[in-house]
Amino acid sequence: LIVYGDSRTNHDDHRRVVSAILRKDPEVVFHTGDLVTDGTIPGQWEIFDEITYELRSEAEFFPALGNHEKDFHLYFDRFELPNNERWYSVNRSGVHFIILDSCSGIQEGSEQYIWLESDLSEAADSFSFIAAVFHHPPFSTGPHTEDEMGLRETIVPLLEKYDVDIVFSG
Repeated sequence: LIVYGDSRTNHDDHRRVVSAILRKDPEVVFHTGDLVTDGTIPGQWEIFDEITYELRSEAEFFPALGNHEKDFHLYFDRFELPNNERWYSVNRSGVHFIILDSCSGIQEGSEQYIWLESDLSEAADSFSFIAAVFHHPPFSTGPHTEDEMGLRETIVPLLEKYDVDIVFSG
């Protein structure tokens, strides 16, 4: 299992990262979002496709939406994902992975929040390890505004309630 993200800039570095991932021969790859710099520009998706072609041919690829994907039809055209493709879950290698869309409403009572709570409730009884993957970090020491999407107040308590073991974010 491999998790990486924010591949939107510096295509040479992205190629090197993908090459290193391929050397590990992964079965499943998760991406934390910001696959491209501007998702409204088809040419950027073509570069992403070229860089990740072999990787996506050899491993299952599960992305999370980032704030740079923007024109979602170009994103959705590339991937066949479960549920509504914005948020979904998959079970791989004994781990329940929840992939969220931190760019859209995830506050208590929202469609995504209700789905997440239901998914976590079901997974808690069936899996001993649960991972969440999404773009915006609820905790950060980086240059972006601390918890800019308010996730610490909305989904962190839910993730804690259901004993999510690890969170991967961009």
